[in-house]
Amino acid sequence: MTKQGYFQRWFVVPSDEKRIKPASYRDMLRYATTFDYLLLFVGVTSAFLNGVTYPLNTLAFQGIINYLTDAQNEYDNGDIDKDKLTYGINKYAWMYFGIGCVIFVLTFLGMSALYILCEKQVQQIRKRYLQSILNQDVEWFDQNEVGALTHKMTSNVDKIKSGASDKLIILLQAAGALFCGIGIAFYLSWRLAIIVMIIVPIVIINLYCAAKAVTAAIHKEMSAYSAAGAVAEEVLHGIRTVTAFNAQSFEVLRYETHLKRGKTAGIQKAAITSFFNGLYNVILFGAMGVCFWYGTQLVVWGYAKPGTAFSAFWAIVMGAIRIGMALPQISVILGAKVAAAELFEIIDRKPKLNLSEDYGEKLMNVEGDITFSNVGFSYPTRPEVSVLNDVSFSVKHGETVALVGHSGCGKSTIINLLLRYYDPSSGNISIDGVNLNEFNVQWLRKVIGVVSQDHVVFHATIAENLRYGNPDASEADLVTACRTANAHEFIEKLPKKYDTFIGDGGIKLSGGQKQRLSIARILLRQPKILLLDEATSALDTESEKLVQSALDIASSGRTTVTVAHRLSTVRNADKILVFDFGKIIEIGNHDELMESQGTYYKMVQAQQMKTEIKDDVDYDEMDEIELDSELNVKDAMKSNLSLHKRLPNALADDKTAKPTQALKHSATLCTIIRFARPELSFALMGLLMAMLQGAMWPAYSLIYGRLFLVLSGDMSKAVHDAAIYGIILAVVGLLGGIATFASGSFLGTVGESVAMRLRLGVYKNILRQDCEYFDQRNHGVGVLTARLAEDASNVQAAIDQRLAEVLEGLTTLTLGTVIGFVVSWRMAPFCIAITLAMFFVQTRIGAYLKSRGVKDAEIAEETNKITAESIENVKTIQALTHQSNTIAKFEEASILPFQRARMRGLIHAISAAISQSNIWISFWACYLFGLFLIKEGTVSPYEVFQTIEALNMPTVLITNTIAYFPEYIKARISMGIMFDMMRTEPMIDSASNEGTHRRKNRAPKRTVLVSKQQGFPDFGQNQPQS
Repeated sequence: MTKQGYFQRWFVVPSDEKRIKPASYRDMLRYATTFDYLLLFVGVTSAFLNGVTYPLNTLAFQGIINYLTDAQNEYDNGDIDKDKLTYGINKYAWMYFGIGCVIFVLTFLGMSALYILCEKQVQQIRKRYLQSILNQDVEWFDQNEVGALTHKMTSNVDKIKSGASDKLIILLQAAGALFCGIGIAFYLSWRLAIIVMIIVPIVIINLYCAAKAVTAAIHKEMSAYSAAGAVAEEVLHGIRTVTAFNAQSFEVLRYETHLKRGKTAGIQKAAITSFFNGLYNVILFGAMGVCFWYGTQLVVWGYAKPGTAFSAFWAIVMGAIRIGMALPQISVILGAKVAAAELFEIIDRKPKLNLSEDYGEKLMNVEGDITFSNVGFSYPTRPEVSVLNDVSFSVKHGETVALVGHSGCGKSTIINLLLRYYDPSSGNISIDGVNLNEFNVQWLRKVIGVVSQDHVVFHATIAENLRYGNPDASEADLVTACRTANAHEFIEKLPKKYDTFIGDGGIKLSGGQKQRLSIARILLRQPKILLLDEATSALDTESEKLVQSALDIASSGRTTVTVAHRLSTVRNADKILVFDFGKIIEIGNHDELMESQGTYYKMVQAQQMKTEIKDDVDYDEMDEIELDSELNVKDAMKSNLSLHKRLPNALADDKTAKPTQALKHSATLCTIIRFARPELSFALMGLLMAMLQGAMWPAYSLIYGRLFLVLSGDMSKAVHDAAIYGIILAVVGLLGGIATFASGSFLGTVGESVAMRLRLGVYKNILRQDCEYFDQRNHGVGVLTARLAEDASNVQAAIDQRLAEVLEGLTTLTLGTVIGFVVSWRMAPFCIAITLAMFFVQTRIGAYLKSRGVKDAEIAEETNKITAESIENVKTIQALTHQSNTIAKFEEASILPFQRARMRGLIHAISAAISQSNIWISFWACYLFGLFLIKEGTVSPYEVFQTIEALNMPTVLITNTIAYFPEYIKARISMGIMFDMMRTEPMIDSASNEGTHRRKNRAPKRTVLVSKQQGFPDFGQNQPQS
């Protein structure tokens, strides 16, 4: 990658991505087994029945209201039939208890089944996605950013997990509750049910419009963040080039541009979601006002009892409320379906050259004769440029043929065509007289070995790297190949020898060492044809000699085609082909071409002049080093020693302080809020509106209590009073709707802004780090890009609209508690104690999930590393025909994360079951306690009803608050990780302005090379040599 490449990439205007149709659930289950469908049946049935069970509580509610209103009448008259009240309250309170137990079981079954199903399908999708990418043709990679492919897998899988398990359950429960509620309402009072049914199509239209609008915003958001992820991965893979060109600021600007696009789309999504949530509140409270008034009218006319009027309404409205609670999840579910569709689009793509199919000819014996006949070629991305023009030549078995010429003349294209990365536009290529197109591609690449200038080694031990060439190679085979490749000697000096881990991309080895490993890896394959694509062009002179020696040995007895940059390496070639503008202009051996004094002769002369000039400069510099009085060698040595003293401590810290291990800096909600200080005004407005939103339900409970008194008092004024309270309810709904829209929009803006600044801050600091930082195993490209993609989103989830829901619940709980104590200080403490008991259990489960989440995240990082490295080095993997082995390695690394995720799902299911069944168990306990107090004569039936209702909705909303805890836990972990990453100080700070600044007109001092040995952090005393 060159500096020019950065500018070329920067000024390419990204085209709008085509709109992808969301995947169907049937398509999302394409890899399901019989057991998976059983899980689906259990999960869907349990979730739906859970929803169906939910409105059944209105039957218990009807009975309790009827008995309490009768008792209130009797209480006002001074005499209560305690036996009748005891019978009625006991009967319906125990019905509440039964409903709670059934909901607990159904919630656990539904959540655990769908969670496990989701994890199994996601595991299959990830494997198939990686498998499809590894088998795509090179032409496709020319048109797709490698970084975007890796980021898409990480981020899209997270979206699928989020939207295809617990969020789907919420939607299924809402559907069951609505259908059952409608049936119960018609059973109780068809007259009132018809009026209440008006709310259903309005809610459905609201949902439909919300889904359409949110989907469009999701597409924009995902497109922007995918592009940002692609930029990050590209830059981190080429971090040394970026640092060498001092291009960090430039790359930060590129990354920031895409983040701004994602932020804008995310804010739009938050505003749209909040608007439709607010509209739902307006619709709901308006409908309550009308229906309570009409229900009172029916009671006065004698068509219904007080309990029936309340229950028939709530039977339908509870379903509508569940639909409303599912509304914020629609965007998540749609996001999951869109994310799945994007992955399936790649999974389903059939490459022009399908590497996974086993068709094509396989020769029993390969001689290695190569023939090019009138070959013409243009790259698919540049069809107007002819790279090869009518090229014809032949190579006999055992011959070495060198291809030389200026850059871009078509030399490397010959290599690409032989490996069938591309097919020629015209003419044909044959091996042993058989057209290349007739061979099985995988077999072809097994008989051809290629050594390129990139010298790719993988995130593994040296032995594992070597076995990429031959998975069945014995230890003796490894040693033999490494001896032949001049690699055994430096390997033996390493601490663990062949079991030494060589880091992400093998960056702890020198270029020469990595190249010699690449040669040994190819030798293990015993190829009949050897392709050398500028194999020594990126090496220094000393390394080149060692590598060239290994290449000479490797070429012996094999048909060898070598692309040469340094002409000194091809003197002994049997034949040299000189290319110019896609044509062969000269052919012959070295002596013949030198005699003709043509293009090859001029190229040799030019390179010799450069070598002589370089040698003269090196000699002069060595003389001047001894004479330069301004250079202080002692200071240089002290500095070097100081650095080596600091390294062991720094490395020891690093080995214990992995990003996902115990955090050095505690990240609490307050820490997150302090970081959000630039968005303080928006945050305060959002929190204020959330508190106003939280006052909506306590206001409703007061109005509800007044309606209870209206229906248990004088019927002559009941209709008038009900109309007044109905109007008040509608006004409360309007104000609540405005507050919902405002809080969601403001906090959505805060969440997007904070997430952007976090990503940008971490990214900037990563680019500041010295190369040692990237040498560490836990700082691989896959890990770092996953951190950027996931952790900022986790923090965002703790401070966007979900924080508004939490504050709403806390405000509702506070006001409800005040109302409860004012109405009955005897009832309120008991009701609150029940709520606090549930809260305590949930916090304990949350604390366990937090501690477990740290280890889960660390274990899951290994699969991210494998994915990122495999996609980045896909051409090498294809050349080595190592796709199936890479997938097997990925599957093996996925086993433990899957097992832990499955257990985590079961714990989440228990937590959800407790939270969903708690309200009905609370009703059971509170009404029985209220009955006791009524019989004792310390409270009235109205006080029991008003206190329980005042604390009812807070109990429901506190469930949302508890559901926020897993998000909060993830946010704390992620915030701690990102703060640590932002605070990490590099040993060598490329962004620092400290140190001497030279004046432009002053000649630079020469560098003193104190020692040829370089200390690599993980090798201790045994340092690698070139």
